[in-house]
Amino acid sequence: MRFPAAILLLALTAWPQVRILVKPDSSSGPGARYPTVTACNETPATLRMEGWKFRTRDSSAYTTWMPGLTRSGSGPVQYTQMVPVDQSTMPAGRCSAVQVDYSGTQAAGKDISLYEPQALIKVGSCNATPVYQDPPSLTCSDLITAGDYYGNKCVETGARENRYGGFIATFAGQTQIQAGLPTLPESVGGSVEMKWDPRSLGGPQYMMSLAMVQEFFQVDMRFLAAVAGVEVRFGYVQNGKEYSGSISEIGGFNTDQSGTFSPWELEVTSFDRVMSAYPKFFPGPGDCLNRFPDITSGASCLGKSGDTTAPFYMRTPGLTPTRTGINSPQLANGAVSAALTWYGLYDALVHSTDLYFTKLLAGGKDPRAALSAMTAGYMQGIYSGFADPLKDPNIVDNPSASNLFLTGSGNYRITLFKLLDGISNATAASTACGGAIPIYDASIAFSDVQRFFFGGSGAPGTPAAQGDGGLLLHFDLATEERENLLAALHCAFDRLKGRAPSTAGKDAVSYRYDWLAMLRVAKGMLPDRVRPFPVEHDYRYLMETYSKNPLMASGKPKDAAYPTLDILSPLQNQVMAPGYPKGFPVTVKGSDGSGDVKAEWTLDPQWETWSRADSSGGGQFSFSVPCGSKRYPKPGQKGALWIRVVDGCGNATVEELDFTAHAAALCQDPSGLRNAARGKRENNSRLAKGRASKSGLNSGRVWFETDSSSPGSILVDVRGQKAKQEKF
Repeated sequence: MRFPAAILLLALTAWPQVRILVKPDSSSGPGARYPTVTACNETPATLRMEGWKFRTRDSSAYTTWMPGLTRSGSGPVQYTQMVPVDQSTMPAGRCSAVQVDYSGTQAAGKDISLYEPQALIKVGSCNATPVYQDPPSLTCSDLITAGDYYGNKCVETGARENRYGGFIATFAGQTQIQAGLPTLPESVGGSVEMKWDPRSLGGPQYMMSLAMVQEFFQVDMRFLAAVAGVEVRFGYVQNGKEYSGSISEIGGFNTDQSGTFSPWELEVTSFDRVMSAYPKFFPGPGDCLNRFPDITSGASCLGKSGDTTAPFYMRTPGLTPTRTGINSPQLANGAVSAALTWYGLYDALVHSTDLYFTKLLAGGKDPRAALSAMTAGYMQGIYSGFADPLKDPNIVDNPSASNLFLTGSGNYRITLFKLLDGISNATAASTACGGAIPIYDASIAFSDVQRFFFGGSGAPGTPAAQGDGGLLLHFDLATEERENLLAALHCAFDRLKGRAPSTAGKDAVSYRYDWLAMLRVAKGMLPDRVRPFPVEHDYRYLMETYSKNPLMASGKPKDAAYPTLDILSPLQNQVMAPGYPKGFPVTVKGSDGSGDVKAEWTLDPQWETWSRADSSGGGQFSFSVPCGSKRYPKPGQKGALWIRVVDGCGNATVEELDFTAHAAALCQDPSGLRNAARGKRENNSRLAKGRASKSGLNSGRVWFETDSSSPGSILVDVRGQKAKQEKF
């Protein structure tokens, strides 16, 4: 069975079970009414469903045993039902443990039927997430292959590693990857002197993975390189023994036999938490985990102690001892998993409204204080109280704020920052920046590109069959989408090969000069990388622990009220002409007593990608639904559109609008040409085909189901730049 977007089930009495959206029945005659509401989540991800709304046309004075019910207006009457905090976490495919019974009396000539049910979903906090630049995707025809694209301009800013606390970085404004190779060793662990030199790994997959994480997820590749250096000395060579290879292999440190995986030494529990928190990046096991309230109760998704899922992503077959190979496609999986592990802490701290974490990111006197807090949480654990120093407003102006956090076992943070500074300083003193330090480069064959995306420790995987490992394990694409991606990569490779100074005349592209372009071509054909609001059990504990005060660290009051949403046009269940080329128009109104709201819409039944509606002023918003959108129904078939209004504190009111596509009007221009936009992704971005093929999940909805002592019931279904590449 496939499970849809968030659903509320609303059960009324005395009528046969039919699916009606706006007016489920037309009651007649006075008498008692006893509808029952049960909240269900049928998206592929855990939701924080804090309640629901519904309306009645006439006053009914409905009451219920559950606290949190409020009403406003007299005709229609708006009811808002909030649920207790301990019942708001809704695992995928699950309904609430309790049903909510309502009682009301319908007077003669009145109608107190429940209609227009809306779900109240928490999708953010009152803290604004720091904004960073995400470089635009490219197509093959956008690629620049001449002029100063292959120049030697310095791209090091000198402060990028400190931007947003030293964790997030971006390649915006760059077409090259300039990573300096330190010539001076770092003293780590007593007498051991080592230097970062990823050439010791015998191939480009590691550096391809680091660049991918910065381009796709905005995690500083130098930071992840330093973490791998602290953990297992991956990509580091011993001074004076440079040609012996990576210390991680010489010393036998790179192994998963102790239950930690990849060069980033990810513990099984941490990895499971990440899959649960970000299921869209782990199709299958992540979806399964999201059907449970926490990773402990979801152990059946993971095999024995989780020891089937972690190896699936991060263990290269055929190696003894078992580990991630030094030039394997599993490095991409380890890099994604490591980035998301750190993001879990980052996201939870950002959304903790009692903390001054976001102020540190914006301009703390100690540019590494925010990263120091994250490192303490990484080493000590979420339940350790590591974030307590962030409650003090004086931390923002403290130039030594990092010292307020424990350094971790073996001076973990001190070593991490030393290695991070070593890579950053080497890049700033590289040959491109007026120094003498060499810049890392490597030749990348197309087989390397194919293995990176499609996996395969031996022969590369294909669109029809993923090999072991590879980036596409994190994106559930249909076969046709995988074929299109491979063709685009081929096109880009053929356009770029042999043109860089380091690959002249070779059937290869350059890591330094060309790999970013290859990644940007792929980025436009992959699902978005937007991370959901943290609702995973442990991360939510962290947020709730540090979000208790009515006033936020910013000094502003928190807003717990959900905005109102009214769909002005069209009405429910109308037959809609395609309205080529813009689509049929929709107008909604949203309001919130404490500030501005935004309106968004989607045809995606899994609620993963939303498009922004245009503001018309006065709280009204408008948008058009193009008939060429993915998941637009075929002529004569029913379709579902979800609309939400979100306020500045991440309170989202969601309602479904059902419609039927016109049976005779095709999606085409006046000359009869089929709309070229058919199949393109909503909001000009690439969407993956739903995860249903692997996870068994369906399009999601929020529905209300009723139960009554009276015979019969009625079901109310609420189913729920592109820019030219910059030159040097």
